Amino acid sequence: MLACAIVFSFSASAQILNTAKVPAVVKASFTKQFPVAKDVTWEKKGVTYEVGLKNKTQVMTVILDPQGKLLESQTALENKAIPAVIVKYVKSKFKGKGIIGAVKVVARTKMTYEVMIESGKKLIFDSQGNFISAAKF
Repeated sequence: MLACAIVFSFSASAQILNTAKVPAVVKASFTKQFPVAKDVTWEKKGVTYEVGLKNKTQVMTVILDPQGKLLESQTALENKAIPAVIVKYVKSKFKGKGIIGAVKVVARTKMTYEVMIESGKKLIFDSQGNFISAAKF
């Protein structure tokens, strides 16, 4: 389930890259920010680099700009790590539809949660667990 949440961020239009094709400045920045990263995969999306990785026990996706600046991170959450207010919202609004994956997204200084449920919807919540929007995934 953890991996399924991260997979939603990868796009069919992304270009998978061999590490040797990633610019040195981007690799150096990534290594400095995630020195213990394992299972690293690189993709290029437009001008940005999307990196899948395992950082200690966390499954993550990060997006870096061409200079290696971290633009966004997505960390897969186990169900027990999803804030209780979000779980309560899902149970009350989507009766009988379980949570199949969740990620914590940090983009610059803004944090949100993305929760995928069995009905095929992705729900977005703010950092306090307040519902923002829903879309199909």
